[in-house]
Amino acid sequence: MEILGLAALPALRAFFGNRRDAALLSRPVGLALTGWLAWALSLVAPFGFSRGTIVLAAAILAGVSLAATKIPSSPPTKPLWGPEENRGALFFWVPTLLFVIVRAAGPEILGAEKFMDLAFFTSLTRHPDMPPVDPWMSGKTINYYYWGYLLVATIAKAASVDPLVAYNLAIATFAGFSFAAAACLGFRLSSGRTGAAVGAGFACVFAGNLVGAFDGWARPFGKDFDYWHASRVIGKGDTINEFPFFTFFHADLHPHLLAFPFFLASFALADRWIEKGTAEKLQVSGSKLQGASKIAAFLLVALVAAAAIAANLWNAPAIAVLLVFAGTARLTRGEALPKPGAAAAGALTGFGAFVAALLLTQPYRASYQLPYNGIGKAHAASGLFEFLGVWGILFGIAAAGLLMERSEETEENRRRRDFSVALAGA
Repeated sequence: MEILGLAALPALRAFFGNRRDAALLSRPVGLALTGWLAWALSLVAPFGFSRGTIVLAAAILAGVSLAATKIPSSPPTKPLWGPEENRGALFFWVPTLLFVIVRAAGPEILGAEKFMDLAFFTSLTRHPDMPPVDPWMSGKTINYYYWGYLLVATIAKAASVDPLVAYNLAIATFAGFSFAAAACLGFRLSSGRTGAAVGAGFACVFAGNLVGAFDGWARPFGKDFDYWHASRVIGKGDTINEFPFFTFFHADLHPHLLAFPFFLASFALADRWIEKGTAEKLQVSGSKLQGASKIAAFLLVALVAAAAIAANLWNAPAIAVLLVFAGTARLTRGEALPKPGAAAAGALTGFGAFVAALLLTQPYRASYQLPYNGIGKAHAASGLFEFLGVWGILFGIAAAGLLMERSEETEENRRRRDFSVALAGA
């Protein structure tokens, strides 16, 4: 993971214009880019999706990434590793190691859909064929969205780790990815405040919902504690309302878990895409380098969005909204509403990024046929207390922050606001 992160680091520094965000996102983005490139090479290379293909993909990524350092606006690359990279490693490895301990306490891969997850993952790890072979039906290929398993197999094949061991390591690794990506977004939205970054990572990866809090309050030390209950709240338990900590704790290596860090990273990259705007100026003669920089930024956003969609197709509507909004907002760098004509053109650019994300993985989606597709009407509804049971914590924190935001910005008021938000979170 460190090697893949280093391969993507120079390109991310050029995109973000700083070392902090690049260090936080280098590992998940490095895997997303290496996995996509290895898959693309496997479609044309005679040796398929193999360890050699993955190593070649990582080498190509490193070469392209180093080329990004030639852009004059890139931050200085010396030293290669410094305080920001130390902090990025900390934000990834601490939550990863915490979930390694959790998995060590109960490493069995048993129950729910874990056998299916393990079977798909094992197929991608052991065989170079693409599309991957079906583990049940001889001569057939996997008829399911398997991109997340492909990304995990990218790490397992590169490191030569047995699937039974890699399964548990992947749970912990993707938790670390998610914490780092959420922290990156927290840093960006709070103008660089560490407390906000830690809070964002904790809220996304370790926090539960109010139902789980009440369950824990009722039976704080019960040996038969029903942790499943908090994930089945809406519609009298007939729907799935999982939150990340439940999924990581339950060790469900399923598409929603495998897509989560790339979904978060897409928001961080889109925020930077907005910040860069459309009138980015580079101090170089001619416009070729400037054009290449804009195309590279567009492709980076599209590729990470592609990973979020391909790993879990249910993310597609949200990613589409995100990219269309980002394409519109970047016209004014998010500082004002653009004029209607310009907004329409910007929305088309954002929609173009969404289409590019789909096209970059089109052969993958064409390799399977799901029995259910498209968008359907939901028939289950939530009562007020069910709704607040899932979302109440976030509403409480948001309300505290917004109410205090209205007061005059002084050091005393800022501390009072931070205390109120922390109290609401607690």
